[in-house]
Amino acid sequence: MTGIKGKVSLQVLANPPQAEGFYIALGFKHFGKEYTQLGTAIRMIKYIL
Repeated sequence: MTGIKGKVSLQVLANPPQAEGFYIALGFKHFGKEYTQLGTAIRMIKYIL
């Protein structure tokens, strides 16, 4: 799991809009609240940047 998260956060840094949408979709389908919260955190990071 940690490896997957690391890979995706690299993708998020490379392509924020695409990766964010992909992640939130994954979150709803497979991982539930944890990944949805991760998507929210990604959005907040985007606003800071």
